[in-house]
Amino acid sequence: MDVIAIVVHPSSPVKNLTLDQLRSIYMGKTTDWSEVGGQKQPIVAVVREKNSGTRGAFNELALDNQEPAAPATQTAVTAGDVAAAVANNPAAIGYVGFGNLESSIRAVAIEGTLPSEETAQSGAYRLVRPLFLLAGPLTQPLALTFVDFTLGAEGQQIVKTNGWVPVK
Repeated sequence: MDVIAIVVHPSSPVKNLTLDQLRSIYMGKTTDWSEVGGQKQPIVAVVREKNSGTRGAFNELALDNQEPAAPATQTAVTAGDVAAAVANNPAAIGYVGFGNLESSIRAVAIEGTLPSEETAQSGAYRLVRPLFLLAGPLTQPLALTFVDFTLGAEGQQIVKTNGWVPVK
Protein backbone atom coordinates (compact mmCIF):
# COMPACT_ATOMS: atom_id res chain seq x y z
CA MET A 1 0.00 0.00 0.00
CA ASP A 2 1.05 3.55 -0.64
CA VAL A 3 0.18 5.98 2.12
CA ILE A 4 -0.11 9.61 1.03
CA ALA A 5 1.12 11.88 3.80
CA ILE A 6 0.06 15.53 3.91
CA VAL A 7 3.09 17.58 4.89
CA VAL A 8 3.84 21.09 6.13
CA HIS A 9 6.89 23.02 7.27
CA PRO A 10 8.00 21.90 10.77
CA SER A 11 7.28 25.39 12.16
CA SER A 12 3.62 25.28 11.13
CA PRO A 13 1.22 25.25 14.08
CA VAL A 14 -1.29 23.24 12.01
CA LYS A 15 -1.23 19.66 13.29
CA ASN A 16 -4.57 18.35 12.01
CA LEU A 17 -6.86 18.96 9.05
CA THR A 18 -10.20 17.48 8.13
CA LEU A 19 -10.60 16.07 4.63
CA ASP A 20 -12.97 18.97 3.92
CA GLN A 21 -10.31 21.50 4.97
CA LEU A 22 -7.67 19.76 2.87
CA ARG A 23 -9.99 19.71 -0.14
CA SER A 24 -10.86 23.37 0.44
CA ILE A 25 -7.16 24.32 0.44
CA TYR A 26 -6.38 22.50 -2.79
CA MET A 27 -9.58 23.68 -4.50
CA GLY A 28 -8.75 27.32 -3.71
CA LYS A 29 -11.60 28.01 -1.26
CA THR A 30 -9.30 28.25 1.76
CA THR A 31 -6.36 30.48 0.89
CA ASP A 32 -4.92 31.61 4.23
CA TRP A 33 -3.48 29.46 7.02
CA SER A 34 -5.42 31.47 9.63
CA GLU A 35 -8.62 29.84 8.30
CA VAL A 36 -7.42 26.41 9.50
CA GLY A 37 -5.59 27.26 12.72
CA GLY A 38 -2.32 28.61 11.36
CA GLN A 39 -0.72 32.02 11.26
CA LYS A 40 -2.04 34.67 8.90
CA GLN A 41 -0.23 33.98 5.63
CA PRO A 42 -1.29 32.81 2.17
CA ILE A 43 -1.20 29.05 1.61
CA VAL A 44 1.07 27.69 -1.12
CA ALA A 45 -0.28 24.34 -2.28
CA VAL A 46 2.41 22.09 -3.75
CA VAL A 47 1.23 19.43 -6.21
CA ARG A 48 2.95 16.73 -8.24
CA GLU A 49 3.04 17.00 -12.03
CA LYS A 50 -0.03 15.79 -13.93
CA ASN A 51 1.37 12.37 -14.94
CA SER A 52 2.29 11.44 -11.36
CA GLY A 53 0.52 8.40 -9.94
CA THR A 54 0.63 10.02 -6.50
CA ARG A 55 -1.14 13.10 -7.89
CA GLY A 56 -3.81 10.92 -9.47
CA ALA A 57 -4.34 9.08 -6.18
CA PHE A 58 -4.39 12.35 -4.21
CA ASN A 59 -6.93 13.87 -6.60
CA GLU A 60 -9.10 10.77 -6.26
CA LEU A 61 -8.84 10.32 -2.48
CA ALA A 62 -8.72 13.94 -1.29
CA LEU A 63 -10.30 16.00 -4.07
CA ASP A 64 -13.16 13.80 -5.27
CA ASN A 65 -11.44 13.26 -8.64
CA GLN A 66 -11.03 16.99 -9.30
CA GLU A 67 -7.91 18.86 -10.38
CA PRO A 68 -6.43 21.29 -7.82
CA ALA A 69 -7.56 24.90 -8.30
CA ALA A 70 -5.71 26.73 -5.52
CA PRO A 71 -4.54 30.20 -6.61
CA ALA A 72 -0.99 29.76 -5.27
CA THR A 73 -0.01 26.34 -6.60
CA GLN A 74 3.53 25.12 -7.15
CA THR A 75 4.21 22.00 -9.23
CA ALA A 76 6.96 19.56 -8.27
CA VAL A 77 8.28 16.71 -10.40
CA THR A 78 9.29 14.24 -7.69
CA ALA A 79 8.33 13.54 -4.09
CA GLY A 80 11.78 14.84 -3.15
CA ASP A 81 10.95 18.10 -4.91
CA VAL A 82 7.69 18.34 -2.92
CA ALA A 83 9.58 17.75 0.33
CA ALA A 84 12.14 20.42 -0.58
CA ALA A 85 9.47 22.95 -1.55
CA VAL A 86 7.64 22.44 1.75
CA ALA A 87 10.85 22.39 3.80
CA ASN A 88 11.90 25.72 2.28
CA ASN A 89 8.57 27.54 2.63
CA PRO A 90 6.69 27.88 5.95
CA ALA A 91 3.53 28.73 3.97
CA ALA A 92 3.58 25.53 1.89
CA ILE A 93 1.55 22.34 2.11
CA GLY A 94 2.18 19.25 0.01
CA TYR A 95 1.77 15.50 -0.20
CA VAL A 96 4.31 12.71 -0.44
CA GLY A 97 4.27 8.95 -0.25
CA PHE A 98 4.86 7.67 3.29
CA GLY A 99 8.32 6.45 2.29
CA ASN A 100 9.32 10.02 1.42
CA LEU A 101 8.74 11.52 4.86
CA GLU A 102 11.89 13.15 6.17
CA SER A 103 12.90 15.29 9.13
CA SER A 104 12.74 18.54 7.13
CA ILE A 105 8.94 18.28 6.83
CA ARG A 106 6.14 17.27 9.20
CA ALA A 107 3.12 15.09 8.52
CA VAL A 108 -0.29 16.50 9.41
CA ALA A 109 -2.99 14.30 10.90
CA ILE A 110 -6.08 13.92 8.73
CA GLU A 111 -9.32 13.62 10.69
CA GLY A 112 -7.18 13.22 13.83
CA THR A 113 -5.09 10.32 12.45
CA LEU A 114 -1.43 10.46 11.48
CA PRO A 115 -0.20 8.30 8.60
CA SER A 116 1.56 5.13 9.74
CA GLU A 117 1.83 1.49 8.81
CA GLU A 118 -0.70 0.59 11.49
CA THR A 119 -3.26 3.30 10.62
CA ALA A 120 -3.00 2.43 6.92
CA GLN A 121 -3.51 -1.29 7.52
CA SER A 122 -6.41 -0.72 9.93
CA GLY A 123 -8.15 1.72 7.58
CA ALA A 124 -8.04 4.54 10.16
CA TYR A 125 -5.92 6.71 7.84
CA ARG A 126 -7.89 7.28 4.67
CA LEU A 127 -5.35 8.60 2.15
CA VAL A 128 -4.15 5.15 1.09
CA ARG A 129 -3.96 3.53 -2.31
CA PRO A 130 -3.28 -0.10 -3.07
CA LEU A 131 -0.33 -1.06 -5.25
CA PHE A 132 -0.81 -4.12 -7.43
CA LEU A 133 1.28 -6.83 -9.05
CA LEU A 134 -0.84 -8.50 -11.68
CA ALA A 135 -0.41 -12.01 -13.05
CA GLY A 136 -2.63 -14.06 -15.31
CA PRO A 137 -2.68 -17.22 -17.40
CA LEU A 138 -0.10 -15.88 -19.88
CA THR A 139 2.33 -14.65 -17.22
CA GLN A 140 5.86 -16.01 -17.52
CA PRO A 141 6.93 -18.37 -14.71
CA LEU A 142 9.69 -15.97 -13.65
CA ALA A 143 7.09 -13.21 -13.08
CA LEU A 144 5.00 -15.54 -10.95
CA THR A 145 8.12 -16.41 -8.94
CA PHE A 146 8.68 -12.65 -8.38
CA VAL A 147 5.07 -12.13 -7.23
CA ASP A 148 5.36 -15.08 -4.84
CA PHE A 149 8.63 -13.67 -3.48
CA THR A 150 7.19 -10.18 -2.92
CA LEU A 151 4.24 -11.62 -0.99
CA GLY A 152 6.52 -13.79 1.16
CA ALA A 153 8.17 -12.76 4.43
CA GLU A 154 11.43 -11.58 2.84
CA GLY A 155 9.66 -9.62 0.09
CA GLN A 156 7.30 -7.94 2.54
CA GLN A 157 10.29 -6.91 4.68
CA ILE A 158 11.89 -5.31 1.61
CA VAL A 159 8.61 -3.48 0.93
CA LYS A 160 8.59 -2.15 4.49
CA THR A 161 12.29 -1.19 4.45
CA ASN A 162 11.71 0.90 1.33
CA GLY A 163 8.91 2.99 2.81
CA TRP A 164 5.84 1.15 1.57
CA VAL A 165 3.27 -0.55 3.77
CA PRO A 166 3.28 -4.36 3.55
CA VAL A 167 0.04 -6.16 2.81
CA LYS A 168 0.77 -8.90 5.34
